[in-house]
Amino acid sequence: MRRGKLLVLLGGMCLVLVLTLLPLLAACAKPAPAPAPAPAPTPAKVYELKMQSHMPIDNPVFQRTQRWGKIVEERSNGQIKFTFYPSNQLAPMGESLDAVAAGAFDMLVTSGNIFAGKNNISGFVSLPVAFPARENLDDAWVNKGLDKIVDEVYQERSNVKVLNLQHVSWSTLHSTKPVRKLEDWKGLKVGALGAVRANYAKFVGATSVNIPPQEQYVAVQRGTVDAAVQPIYGLKSYALYEVVDYTISKPTIFPITLLVWINIDTWNSLPKDLQKLLHDTGIEAMSDDIEWINDTEAEDIAWGKEKGVEMIEIPPAEYKTWLDAVAGLNEQYIEDCEKQGLGDEARKVIAIADTYR
Repeated sequence: MRRGKLLVLLGGMCLVLVLTLLPLLAACAKPAPAPAPAPAPTPAKVYELKMQSHMPIDNPVFQRTQRWGKIVEERSNGQIKFTFYPSNQLAPMGESLDAVAAGAFDMLVTSGNIFAGKNNISGFVSLPVAFPARENLDDAWVNKGLDKIVDEVYQERSNVKVLNLQHVSWSTLHSTKPVRKLEDWKGLKVGALGAVRANYAKFVGATSVNIPPQEQYVAVQRGTVDAAVQPIYGLKSYALYEVVDYTISKPTIFPITLLVWINIDTWNSLPKDLQKLLHDTGIEAMSDDIEWINDTEAEDIAWGKEKGVEMIEIPPAEYKTWLDAVAGLNEQYIEDCEKQGLGDEARKVIAIADTYR
């Protein structure tokens, strides 16, 4: 009996001892390792692109280019960053396509007419008898393969890809002499850019002097030429209102659309989703620019009138005589391209244009 009580007493003492030591043993135990933190996500690569334009910084077309760039930056979530260079800051206008092809900068927006002596495939944008309206040109570019014809030529010959077109106000004649009828063209010296405009001048009896837009003010001022071919906004942007007295306000007789090029190596370095973004936003901008142009041309005409420039409207019947006089421009475009080994491509372009007549 006494032995039983002793065992019970010892068992109780052991239990108390174990309960007393358990917290101490738990405290001395090695803590479990903390879970490894999740790896930080790799930051998305940022592509910084340099883009040149021949337009001055206050030109509305250059500002439209900047607007497009901001849209791209926002939709890419900052993966694409643009630095814009107006007024040919990175390379002279005539050398700019070679410069972007060589990788001196990444992108270029300017007129293909500048390079017509070497590659006139984009000369169709200046043909008054090819695409009757900007909407026709857009449709041909997006839906009828015009973009592929042009892009393949530039990729093969110039190491650049053509992304899209950039519409500007179609050009017209700003002159020191009134031009109201076809015969008024005869003997007129016209400052213009590109083979198509030179041929236009020849067909109507004028003489064309190849002068880029930023040099036309001085050429008119000095009497080197009697007139300049510029969009309506050239009265303001290039201050032509100071040296001319007359502008043909309707119709805007010289179609003009700029091209947007990107260095092919820069293009190939971009992920597919960013390539698609550049392409798709460029097409959107083409449509948006048409609406913008329609709104601003009337404002530019009113501004020119306020500055004392007489606005001349050519009646439809008279203008038809002008179009009849330059009816050979499409064929001349093909002939000029033929000399450069681009005859087949030019014929495809005109075949597309013919579907809009």
